[in-house]
Amino acid sequence: MTSDYQILKQRLQEFIRKYYRNELLKGLLFLLSILVASFLVVSVFEYYARFPVAVRTVLFYLVIALWTYITAQYIFIPLLRLYNYLGTINQKQAASIISKHFSDIKDQMVNVIELAEMKHFKSVSPELVLASINHKISNISPFRFESAIDSKTTKRVLYRLGAIGLVFISVYLISPESIQQGSQRIINYSSPFLPEAPFTFILENDSLNVEKGKDYEVKLTVEGKYLPSEVFFSYGDARFAMEKMSAGEFRYIIRNVNNSLDFRFKADEFSSKDYELKVLPAPAIINFTIEADVPEYTGEKDFTLQQNGDVTVPAGTKLTWTFNTDQVEEMSIVLNDSLNLQPEKSGVSFILKRRMLSSTRYSINTKNKFFQKKNLVSYFVNVIPDLYPSIKVESLADSVRPGVFYFRGRLSDDYGFTKLLFTFSYGKDSTESVVVPVSKGTTGQDFYFMYDFSPFLTAGKTLEYFFEVWDNDAVHGPKSAKSNNEVFTVPTSKEIAEFMKDAEKSVKENLDNTSKKSEKLKDDLKKFREEMLNREMTDFEKTQKLKSIMEQYKQLEKSVNTVSNEFQKRNEYLNTFSEQQQEILDKQQQVEDLMENLIDDEMKEMMEELSKLMEDFDKNKLNELAEKIDYNLEDMNKQLDRNLELLKKLQLEEKVSRLAEDLNNLAEKQQELSEETADKKDVSQENKDKQDKIGEEFKKITEEYKKAQEENKNLERPENMPDMQEQSDQVEQEMQQAGDNMQKNNSSKASKNQKNAANKMKKMSADMKQMMQQSSCSAQKEDMDNLRNILDNLVKFSLSQEDLMNQYKVIQSRDPKYVEKIAEQKRINENFEVIKDSLFQLSKRTPMISSVINKEVLSIVRQSDEVIENLDERQTSQARTKQQFIMTSANNLALLLDEVLDQMIKNSQKNQSNSQCNKPGQGQMSLQQMKSMQQNMKSQMQSMIDQLKGQSPKDGKGNSEKLGKMLAEQEKFRQMMNEMMRNGKLSPQAMQQLKEINQLLDEVEKDIIQKNVTRQTVMRQEQILTRLLQAEKSEYERETDNKRESKSGLDRDYSNPEEIFKYKGLHLPLNETLDENKIKLVRFYNNKYREYLNNLNE
Repeated sequence: MTSDYQILKQRLQEFIRKYYRNELLKGLLFLLSILVASFLVVSVFEYYARFPVAVRTVLFYLVIALWTYITAQYIFIPLLRLYNYLGTINQKQAASIISKHFSDIKDQMVNVIELAEMKHFKSVSPELVLASINHKISNISPFRFESAIDSKTTKRVLYRLGAIGLVFISVYLISPESIQQGSQRIINYSSPFLPEAPFTFILENDSLNVEKGKDYEVKLTVEGKYLPSEVFFSYGDARFAMEKMSAGEFRYIIRNVNNSLDFRFKADEFSSKDYELKVLPAPAIINFTIEADVPEYTGEKDFTLQQNGDVTVPAGTKLTWTFNTDQVEEMSIVLNDSLNLQPEKSGVSFILKRRMLSSTRYSINTKNKFFQKKNLVSYFVNVIPDLYPSIKVESLADSVRPGVFYFRGRLSDDYGFTKLLFTFSYGKDSTESVVVPVSKGTTGQDFYFMYDFSPFLTAGKTLEYFFEVWDNDAVHGPKSAKSNNEVFTVPTSKEIAEFMKDAEKSVKENLDNTSKKSEKLKDDLKKFREEMLNREMTDFEKTQKLKSIMEQYKQLEKSVNTVSNEFQKRNEYLNTFSEQQQEILDKQQQVEDLMENLIDDEMKEMMEELSKLMEDFDKNKLNELAEKIDYNLEDMNKQLDRNLELLKKLQLEEKVSRLAEDLNNLAEKQQELSEETADKKDVSQENKDKQDKIGEEFKKITEEYKKAQEENKNLERPENMPDMQEQSDQVEQEMQQAGDNMQKNNSSKASKNQKNAANKMKKMSADMKQMMQQSSCSAQKEDMDNLRNILDNLVKFSLSQEDLMNQYKVIQSRDPKYVEKIAEQKRINENFEVIKDSLFQLSKRTPMISSVINKEVLSIVRQSDEVIENLDERQTSQARTKQQFIMTSANNLALLLDEVLDQMIKNSQKNQSNSQCNKPGQGQMSLQQMKSMQQNMKSQMQSMIDQLKGQSPKDGKGNSEKLGKMLAEQEKFRQMMNEMMRNGKLSPQAMQQLKEINQLLDEVEKDIIQKNVTRQTVMRQEQILTRLLQAEKSEYERETDNKRESKSGLDRDYSNPEEIFKYKGLHLPLNETLDENKIKLVRFYNNKYREYLNNLNE
């Protein structure tokens, strides 16, 4: 393209820009004209017409819409086109506008543009086109394209704007209020503009804000030349007369304002301007809930309360308050007017969580940007504390076993229990506790408990016990409550002796009484049989006789039970409060079993059959039963006689054992007093009194021993009880000398006498025990020999019976030898009578012969008599059957006696292994005796040292003899000690002491051999004595523990504690009929119900 064409295009582009500038100027002038004209017209019309709000609103928005349209159409669009944001006219359109303005140009400019476009066509010659363009441009170049822009129209718009401006100025100068007021009312189109009244309404309220739902008092003052007599409060279409307070003062109360409202005042057709009363939201709680998370241990369920702030909960409950609010920005909960808590805000809700431990009054405060509400509401949380549990206990002592106690208790708590302990103490530092089962989740319950204190009782000591219960308080920890401390005082040795004396007297009297009743029953039954044979008795007489016999039997049975119970009670009392050897315990049990089985099951069955004869009398059956009963009653009388003898023997053994133990305890007291006396320079009056008391107790023991010797003489086979008068005199002499030396205030000599007295008393105690043990062993050996003889004779009896029974198989009843065989059967029966009598005598000495053995013996006797009757009547087959029964019973009896013999042998071997019985030709010394030997040895050494101080050389031979004798005694002592160690029956502590003694003996024997007996030798001898004492103490403790273990391990049948209380008539009246835990009540009534139950049970 040529440069001329480019210049043409630039000129056209410049024309387009100026064209739009002109359009923009014209639009701006047009907009100003419309603005001024519309503003003037609307303001003037409003001023004079006073349009209502609706019209003014329409006019306002119409004017705004007109202004907006003109601005968009005539300002924004040209402006956007000017800057080419919207499409502009193209060059052809611009060329067309210019061509129209310049008639000389015509279509040349348009043709130039079209020719320029033809250069793209290949069919047209470019040179020809270019030449044509240049020619036309040369014709167009002289013209000014800007002249084609229409500026006349722009000038007309400007003139029109000037005219409108002149009119506006004129009106404003003539009546400025028409423009000012009119425009103001148009601009404030929503506000009413009333004609001015001759008076003025003055609203006195400081604020036109009211809390939602509250009343609002409108206060109005009217001022002016003229005051209306009546003013109306108007809102909406309603109006209300205001209350006239005084001249020009009025008021009106708007009740329960819930929504904002516009109001005005009217008087005499004049109205005030509109006022707006704004309702401001008050902080309000719409609803709230309380969720209670109750501690699980209470057993109560969690719960939720709606719209109720007063709540009663157990201590430790976690409460969660959830408040749903309206227009609340802040909330606080004040506890007891002091503690301020801030709930957590979540949306329109406020949440507070707190664990309640005590009762609390709380109030709620709310606040928003308009109002603050203090103490909006006030509630009370009643926290029920977990109370201490309560316990009430009653106790009963077992009527037979004094160490056994039965307890019944009542537990109550508000929620439940953790544990119940039974605690007792039997010494300064000896306390034990036993867990008593309880139902942990039950708030009120009874418990029954039994405990046997027997293993922990020591004569003269006291035992304290109590129950302690813990509740299940999981908040503050379990709390406990104790029952009253109860004290049980163990009887002293003297009290035990007195009880035993009375108990033994009662048992003997009841045994005699039972024997008399048995004899009378036997005699009456015999007389009844004789009367039936001698005369005819009416049915009434028979019935009355049988009734009398049955009544006597019931009395006999009752008497037997009384004897058995009293004997059991006596044994339990003795074994509870004093230690007994296992041998005595075994004998007690064996005698007790014999007492219980005096009336066996066979006897009871026969008496039941006899009682049935009162309804259906059968003479033959009566004779048969009476005969069997007669055998049993006869055997019972023998058993009563036997039991009485066994009881006397057992009482003697228990008494001697008790005296030996009392003597040993008294020796310990004497030993302790000796040590106290040695430690003091001056002998106190208290020690003198103690010595006198020990002397009195020793005399009582010696007197009791003498009584035991007299009782021994009354036994059918007395025990070997040697006279201990000489030993007793020696002890009393030492005590007398000790008392004299105490009076002289010579503590060292008094202590020595006391120590000697203690040692001699211990020797007496050991001698008593040894005497009883040896006597028991000797009797046991004799009983075993007798039992072997009985067994031999029993075997011979059985063989003889079997041989005779076989002979009756072939012999005929008419055979002359038949009578001889009857005589032979009688001889066999007589032989068994010897066996029976021997066995009965043996049973008086040993309780191991049980009632089962007696039953077999009785069966043999009865069958033997029946065999003779059958043979006399030539009933051979029945006789042979009875003979077979006799053989069976004899075999059974042999087996039973063989078992008894085996048990005797085992007991004998056990006693020998425990050094209780001496083997033939051998003696076994105790630690006490060995200690006495060493004490004598020490005295001899001390005497020798004293003599050597002033001895001449010619006395050396005599001293050598004494030293030789000492050496022989020490060697004998060593041999006995080694034998004791080899037996292996000592405790580990005692064995260790004997080993140390062995080492000391080597040193002592060395000094004796070297004839070097000095103070050091005496000191070694003292060390030997000390270790012997320690070994003896270890053995004593072990024996005591073993006895306690055997005693505590003894099988006992304890009664059900609950049944005991029911039997005594002390069962709880509501225990079986009411169960408070099955009745669900609210808390208040539940507490009342529990109190009611407790009061009834009391």
